[in-house]
Amino acid sequence: MAKRLRGMQTAASAAKALDVGRRTAVNYISELRKLGYVRTSRGKGKIRMYEISETKAIKKSGTDLYDFINSLSPVKVHKPYEYIIHGKLSAEEAIARAIETKDFRTILAAMYLFRLVKDWPELNRQTKMRGLQRSVGALYDLARKYIRVRAMDKRTRNSLLKARTEDKFIVPHMRSKNFQDIERVWNVYLPFNDGDMRR
Repeated sequence: MAKRLRGMQTAASAAKALDVGRRTAVNYISELRKLGYVRTSRGKGKIRMYEISETKAIKKSGTDLYDFINSLSPVKVHKPYEYIIHGKLSAEEAIARAIETKDFRTILAAMYLFRLVKDWPELNRQTKMRGLQRSVGALYDLARKYIRVRAMDKRTRNSLLKARTEDKFIVPHMRSKNFQDIERVWNVYLPFNDGDMRR
């Protein structure tokens, strides 16, 4: 059953996947949770979201990147694996690590974290270590079109613009149809279109 429901589910989507009533689906999910296959969180509009895995969750010390993003972003992501970071995880580091995954949904969810960035030089440092400075600059400019975020200081922006382009694709083989103006400034390809951002 965990295999059939693997990923992010609501009671309604689980009922549809199992071809049972909503109440029965909730009972099944409850049993799976007791066995350690389910994590529960709240989605948009306080809808209960169930993250269902084929393997039991093992409690590890540290902060999981995906748990961190899910706790702060309205866009929820399913964990493909445990990504434990030892020590306290900041929004600046989480953004850099999310871009490093090159995963479409993880990066989309992490864009909401730009609202929480307070230390722009730290974001620059985290992305510089990973060769992602131009990617984070382009994603920040895109986030500003849809999310209320703090203004980036000019010194950090100039540092990001002067960085060498390591990889033009933020997500492999994905290019935007709507944001070529941002792509030209940063010399990278954004993976999102207007529809992705509005959703």
